Amino acid sequence: MTEYIHLVGAEDVQRAAGRISSAADTMSNAASSIEGSLEMFLRQFEQLVCRLEEVEMGHSAELAARVQYLIDAWPEKLEDGCITFPDGERWDKST
Repeated sequence: MTEYIHLVGAEDVQRAAGRISSAADTMSNAASSIEGSLEMFLRQFEQLVCRLEEVEMGHSAELAARVQYLIDAWPEKLEDGCITFPDGERWDKST
C-alpha cells in the first residue's frame, strides 16, 4: 500500500519556485539585453570620437596653415587692415 503525505502549502511552495525561476529567466534576459545595448552604444560612441578627432585634426591643420600664411605674408599681404587668404576668406583686424 502506497502512502501519500500531503503537506499543507506544498502546492504554494511549488508555484512560488516556478515563479522565482521565471523571474530569474526574465532578469537574465534583461541583463543580456542591457549588455547588448551597452556594446552597441560603445561602438557608436567610439565611432563618434573617431569622427570628432578627424574633424579636430582637419581644423587644426587648416588653422596651422592659416597661421603659417600669416607668418610668411606679414605685412606684405595686409590690405587696409584686412588679409585675404588663398581660399578667398578675408580677416579684418577691425572686427
